[in-house]
Amino acid sequence: MGYGIDFTADIFLSRVTINNEYELDSLIEETEESIATTKTSLSMLASSNIRDVTPKEWYEEPIRWVQRQVDDLLQVLSDDIQFLQNLRYYKEYLDAQNH
Repeated sequence: MGYGIDFTADIFLSRVTINNEYELDSLIEETEESIATTKTSLSMLASSNIRDVTPKEWYEEPIRWVQRQVDDLLQVLSDDIQFLQNLRYYKEYLDAQNH
């Protein structure tokens, strides 16, 4: 038999209203799409010529501009991944309540 840690977590989905399972599934799908979009944006930044993507006002500091963009995208990605996991926990909770 395997080993591990079993625990219960209190999770609060802030500023979210979910009235039924359809809305929950929709929100999960939207969050998955947002994660995919952010990953695509990061890939595009990584594979682009820095001078082609940097705005003119940042032409003197293109690396700093790219760094800020990557930091922003990574923050969005991190937030979305955590939110998605919490939504999945909520779905598991609802499934357990219904069975």
